[in-house]
Amino acid sequence: MFTGIALSFIITGFILMLPAHDVRNTPGGRYAAAPGPGAFEDVRIRAAPVCCFVGYVMMIPIILYAPKERRE
Repeated sequence: MFTGIALSFIITGFILMLPAHDVRNTPGGRYAAAPGPGAFEDVRIRAAPVCCFVGYVMMIPIILYAPKERRE
């Protein structure tokens, strides 16, 4: 159950990092020189990495913990 919660934090963080559309592809097939207008929003810069970090930190004790009946 806790693994699912941690994975949901990680997946949510990566979804929040996604751009609204592909800002690099231009109609001529060239790459844009600068990122699009939504590339530096607070959600993408601050909230999404924190969400991923919390998920990864939650995952560490979940992986390391072994229940008593499995400790032989």
